[in-house]
Amino acid sequence: MTFIDHFTSIEDPRTNINVKHDLLDVLFLTVSAVLSGAEGWKDIKEFGDNKLDWLRQYRDFKNGIPVDDTIARIIRAIEPAQLNQAFINWVNEVRVDKGQEQIALDGKTLRRSFDGDRQTALHSITAWSRSQGLVLAQLKSTGKKMKMLRLLTCSMC
Repeated sequence: MTFIDHFTSIEDPRTNINVKHDLLDVLFLTVSAVLSGAEGWKDIKEFGDNKLDWLRQYRDFKNGIPVDDTIARIIRAIEPAQLNQAFINWVNEVRVDKGQEQIALDGKTLRRSFDGDRQTALHSITAWSRSQGLVLAQLKSTGKKMKMLRLLTCSMC
């Protein structure tokens, strides 16, 4: 199954009135941009503008790339559980097809590690190989909103 096959299961929360951009186009754009390093709605829009020819190899993008506010509004309206399940199913299928093992990622905050201000607490991210039963990498994080991509691209992995 392809990316599109997995993400077709996501219900479009918009009414049919004034729908200009296809939901799957916006999802494909967003996931492609984020996997390429985009960190916000404007980055996603910029990625789409720069890579429109490449994106059109896989989707129509009949009305071009939506503005950043439209991208944000569409993504925010999607049921998070549906998006999460579609993404997990897609990634796991790619992982299995490539014969890759499952790597577990875990984030923790050390209890009572803050110094008067809870913002200073120690946060860490760990990558663990299920099949080998061993820690592949462990990094300190600057906050609870941990950047998993940094861990995944870590040279220790």
